[in-house]
Amino acid sequence: MAVSAAAAQDTDLRDLTNLEIEDLARVRLFTASRHLADSRKAPAAITLIDRDEIARYGWRTLAELLRSVTGFYTAYDRTYDYVGVRGFLESGDYNARILLLIDGHRLNENIYDSAAIGTDFPLDLSLIDHVEIVRGPGSSLYGTNAELAVENVFTRHPDNQPAFEIASTYQSFAGRAAEFTAYLHRGGAAMLASGSIFRSNGPQRLFFPEYAAANTNDGYADNLDGDRYKHAFATLRQGQLRIEASFGTRDKLVPTAAYATNFNDRDNRTIDTRGFLDASWNHDLNSRAQLDLRAYYDAYRYWASYPYGGTHSPDRAVQFNESTADWVGFEAVLGHRLGRHRIVAGVNRRI
Repeated sequence: MAVSAAAAQDTDLRDLTNLEIEDLARVRLFTASRHLADSRKAPAAITLIDRDEIARYGWRTLAELLRSVTGFYTAYDRTYDYVGVRGFLESGDYNARILLLIDGHRLNENIYDSAAIGTDFPLDLSLIDHVEIVRGPGSSLYGTNAELAVENVFTRHPDNQPAFEIASTYQSFAGRAAEFTAYLHRGGAAMLASGSIFRSNGPQRLFFPEYAAANTNDGYADNLDGDRYKHAFATLRQGQLRIEASFGTRDKLVPTAAYATNFNDRDNRTIDTRGFLDASWNHDLNSRAQLDLRAYYDAYRYWASYPYGGTHSPDRAVQFNESTADWVGFEAVLGHRLGRHRIVAGVNRRI
């Protein structure tokens, strides 16, 4: 893991592990100040993780990646993954104090402000070019959620890539995944499209001592940790214009009998679905001023079932919870350099 800065979104990163100290200091980053800058002038502590490192360590989720970052740690309750920073992890806030971005697009939804870092993260890690992690508050640049850190995930650029890729993986507990990625080039435009599917049965038996009684299966949850998701992602880039679309849905069985529900009941499950369409354009007005424009549409769907009244009781009933959110937004950011300083002003409107 290299503690430094990231290169531009549209520039292939070099293998930082082979760089000398002097060269490493010249790497440029974006997230700390919303413009490309020399890492030695970054106004924050940054960690960069590139795609070579992701492949080397075999991380399968963003939570596993973040666990490797100094000062970060994660927790898992068999429904969602949570990340803590420098000893602070508020139980039940769904990572609302972390701002998660994909190519600068806010991924925190507007109901629970959750940042998905587990299997509910809607992007396959094979599509990541690099991740910039900025420690400390960043709300002055990014607005809400950027209280503890800003995590900006940059996707791979479709230039100079193979025409088609197919990959499959196998994991413990009958886990299997399949992914395809296609690249298309026409004139000055480059396009990437990807889709994947994942299935895992999870452990056959999980023991919870709190439920070790005859009427709750002696504390054993049988075949209740299954996990499955579907992902789709596409990006089109031409010059300074970028259009992206993302979709991800995750269906998770919950073995913990959360919220006083029936233990060892297969109707304990949650489904999270996220998607967005984003168009961004950046332009250098002159050698000192840059303008970034972005317009987007986001959607979030939450569905969960909670069984109550006893697993085999005539009073058994299943409660269904649903949350739906759709929003559109516009963002404009103007940066201007004045001598050794830089002024950044912008507006972000969500409806």
